[in-house]
Amino acid sequence: MGKNKSKPIFVSHAAVDKEIADKIVDLLNTAMGINVTEKVFCSSLEGMKIPPGKDFKHFIKEQIQEPKIVLLLISQNYLASQFCLAEVGASWALSLNAIPFLIPPIEHNDMKAVLANVHALKILDPGDWNEALSVFKEALDIDPNISRWERKRDEILENIKQLIPKQKAPDIVPFDKYIELNKKLVDAHKEITELEKEMQRLRKFADDVKKMKNAKEVAEIELESLPVKERFEKLLDASKQAIMPLSSTILEAIYYHFRNESMPWPQGYDHEDELNNIKDAIERNLLYDDEPNGLRVNDEDPKVRRALETLKKLRDFVDKACENEPKFVEAYVVKYDHNLSFDSRNFWEAHLL
Repeated sequence: MGKNKSKPIFVSHAAVDKEIADKIVDLLNTAMGINVTEKVFCSSLEGMKIPPGKDFKHFIKEQIQEPKIVLLLISQNYLASQFCLAEVGASWALSLNAIPFLIPPIEHNDMKAVLANVHALKILDPGDWNEALSVFKEALDIDPNISRWERKRDEILENIKQLIPKQKAPDIVPFDKYIELNKKLVDAHKEITELEKEMQRLRKFADDVKKMKNAKEVAEIELESLPVKERFEKLLDASKQAIMPLSSTILEAIYYHFRNESMPWPQGYDHEDELNNIKDAIERNLLYDDEPNGLRVNDEDPKVRRALETLKKLRDFVDKACENEPKFVEAYVVKYDHNLSFDSRNFWEAHLL
């Protein structure tokens, strides 16, 4: 085996779980008949750990490149170790044949991130070790004596059972508790930020109200102070940009489009210019004659389609504001002297036509 080649078996474990790792290597040796000195890398055990003078991280990286099996001894200490989790990440990223073993009190629901939904085995379960044995047989081409395997397996698992209560638990907050507390902290910061913004808004509103002269000015001040006004203006500006390339005739047809109506043909003898505009729009496939109802805008034209998509966002915003933003609606009505309704001509003449 070359200097920089991975050993076939990589035992990934927390340093404080050295005694349990030692028993696992003993099981590989005495129960499976594996030459552990040649075949196993285990960073904490004599004869299988990092050679003197070798860089720790570099050597670990070498050993986890292409082992045939990675044994993950998942304990509380393991999940608390950034280095161990890095080894998990490496085995996942390299698509290695990893076998996670759970050491009590760790359960399946403690598995997070790349370990989530991974089929993990219980370290004290003889049946799970039989399942692991089949993986070892296929990967390493071994064929241990079954009688000896079962006897040594049970003996070593009993030894591990005695060791588990002696393992020192890490001085950390449980992951679920950490997630819960971190979420509360994030929510608290968000709430504080929102309250600070609201206080600034109210201070500015109070200062501006002191300077008011009439009810319309108060409505304009309040409208400017509402956060929803900013969203309204952004959508309104985007809509104006989208309709800019279109003629007034096309905008009129779009207005009727949002009312789910056809635009009527001009009536009388004094609409020659308008009729010419309509004829030109039809020739350019911007309008079509929806006989006998009138005229319809062609939503397959790219410019028209972009305008319709942008205006739809504005319409949806206005509809939601009417349901959920009573202060905004009230201030809007006072300022513009008409009800807030996207499909009303008052709204279109005030902002779009």
